Amino acid sequence: MFRRITFTVVLLIGCLSTSVPASAQTPNGLARLAVAPTNADGSVDGIATFGGALPSASQLDSLRALGLLVQRLQNLPLALVRGSRSAIIQAVSSGAAADIYPNERLRWYSVASDAAIRANEVHALGITGAGVGVAVVDSGIDATHPDLMSRVTHNVKIVDGSAAGVATQPIIVPVDQGPYNNSDTSSGHGTHVAGIVAADNTDGQVLGVAPGADLIGYGTGDAVFIFSILAAYDDMLSHRTNWKIRVANNSWGSSFRLFDPDEPINQATKAAHDAGITVVFAAGNETTEMAINPYSVAPWVISVGAGTLNHQRASFSSGGVEFDDSTPGALPAGDEKHLAFTGDRIGLYHPAVTAPGDNIVSTGTTGVVVTSLPGGTASASGTSMASPHVAGVAALLLQKRPTLTPDEIKSVLQATASLMPDTADTTRVQPFWQSGYGYLDAKAAVDLVGRHRYTQKALARLQQAADARVLSDRDYKVLSTDYWTFPAAPVTVNGVPDTRTYSLDVTSAAQAIKALVSYPSLSYVGVNPFDYHLTLVDAAGQTVAESTASATAGTSQFFIDLTQRAYTFGTWRVEVRGDLGAQDQDTIMGIRVTLTMAQLTPQTRVSPTLPVFTPTGSVSYFFQPGPAGVVASPEGCNQQAGAPQGGLATTQGVGVCQTGSMGYAVNYGVGTPASFTSVPLTAPATVGGPVTLKFYLTDPLQPAWQAGFNPR
Repeated sequence: MFRRITFTVVLLIGCLSTSVPASAQTPNGLARLAVAPTNADGSVDGIATFGGALPSASQLDSLRALGLLVQRLQNLPLALVRGSRSAIIQAVSSGAAADIYPNERLRWYSVASDAAIRANEVHALGITGAGVGVAVVDSGIDATHPDLMSRVTHNVKIVDGSAAGVATQPIIVPVDQGPYNNSDTSSGHGTHVAGIVAADNTDGQVLGVAPGADLIGYGTGDAVFIFSILAAYDDMLSHRTNWKIRVANNSWGSSFRLFDPDEPINQATKAAHDAGITVVFAAGNETTEMAINPYSVAPWVISVGAGTLNHQRASFSSGGVEFDDSTPGALPAGDEKHLAFTGDRIGLYHPAVTAPGDNIVSTGTTGVVVTSLPGGTASASGTSMASPHVAGVAALLLQKRPTLTPDEIKSVLQATASLMPDTADTTRVQPFWQSGYGYLDAKAAVDLVGRHRYTQKALARLQQAADARVLSDRDYKVLSTDYWTFPAAPVTVNGVPDTRTYSLDVTSAAQAIKALVSYPSLSYVGVNPFDYHLTLVDAAGQTVAESTASATAGTSQFFIDLTQRAYTFGTWRVEVRGDLGAQDQDTIMGIRVTLTMAQLTPQTRVSPTLPVFTPTGSVSYFFQPGPAGVVASPEGCNQQAGAPQGGLATTQGVGVCQTGSMGYAVNYGVGTPASFTSVPLTAPATVGGPVTLKFYLTDPLQPAWQAGFNPR
């Protein structure tokens, strides 16, 4: 697996040429569209924005007069356009559109978990999400699955006419296939997500978080692009009343970049929020700090990190920014941007809550693989699996109190989340930038909104208390932060061409500085061969600190205690040098370099008291040595050990079997890397007590991730 990926990167480095930087005043979307890939016919796809207002007929006519194919969206202040790159640039320069963003490719972030969040206790109260519609914007839903058949009320497939060789309007068409069709015919990602939300256990296999809720599927296929997402949201807003849509789940995203409220997807989710739809997003699977899904940090959506069933953070879950006091606002124009903030507050870049996302069993699609049997199950890990847990709990809350707003639901979940022990130090709470306010607690959330004296003012007080707890549970508070961002060069070696120098004012009030830079890398598969190196120099020219690169993710950072040496305060400089780097138009690795510098001062830490858990029961794994059987594939043994229902699951989904060590990667093949060996066990291996061993039907040509279907 790793050899193939590395080889692909070498090809990219060898083939990409250096592009001419855009003007400093180039609008944000157009700057990214300038390097976007073309369609097979040489055309480019874009999303036109109009300053937050619905486009007028004359504006649309102006776009068409430039030779662009134009599709107006009915409920969003956007239009889909397709045509030459020169015509798209002219559309912005002429004022026909405020900006045009590229139609970027996105990626998926990929039940005993009911008990982990206490949803089973809510079900016992007769609350199942009945009467609440949950839209699942994903690869599709296999509504022929027995556990989903009665839950799916509409199954919409998003169709691109150009895929069928039709270059006519509209560009993208939502087609309601009826409730029982299978719109998830390959990956199974959407079917798995839908089962977590609302599988009803008809055939005794999977019980979702809200088994009484209605599911509305929006199937974008396996290659999810912004066009498809916008068409789904536009259709969702058209039918939100008739289809009772109150929640939308999004288990997909993109690589880290600064929040831009004008981005088309952010405009779409804001429109949904304003229409009363609670929008839930996966935080991402890239492990480190400054890796969070940029669409999940919008103030009006709920960002969800992944945890294990024993209330710990899953190691693959993307982190936000540790010292962040940013506030939402429009980004400045131009390729190179600088934002500065002062004061100690909770910023944008963090998950809201954590939910089960490690080794989650849910509904599997029939698919196109012969070994994916009808009505089966699949096991997968990722924030893709955590997000639908929150979407399901939102449905439970709306059944209990239908008047709740999206903002109320977000605050309720944050205020009632349970504290999580830090995986690095179990005497402390998991850092906020990694886990948000804590672990999802469905029962506590439903109890809160069910109180006779529940009011928005009371909820606001609880949220303020939670915020104060987060800010006090740190050794430092923030004086100020600076953010800089610029597009990464297609290739950079030894600082050529990517070397930037920025200045910042540092006073003696700052007693520590943390700096972090994120950049395109192979963090999606747990590999980082690149480095953008940071060097901090004080006002006298003395080197203060230099960064160290992560081995597994595209970040480099340093933390420096300024009280340990004498420094000259005043105007300091930080150099960002691309020692080795590449980008691929955000297909896998990302496209932007983002730097943050936080100036800090110490504070007395107030650590909250963690809940005490008493372990019960036992778990064991037994693997018999011997040669590989007929079920082995080139990528591993394709069998997984799991705990009995209600027990603990293995972290990272790793099992040991006859052919050695095998672990399929999170999110159906991408995310936490799998590692494989071909060395058989030399002796039986046993850990713990009784346990269930599951085998997966497979064939030699089937990827290991697909072997996660249909355990038997």
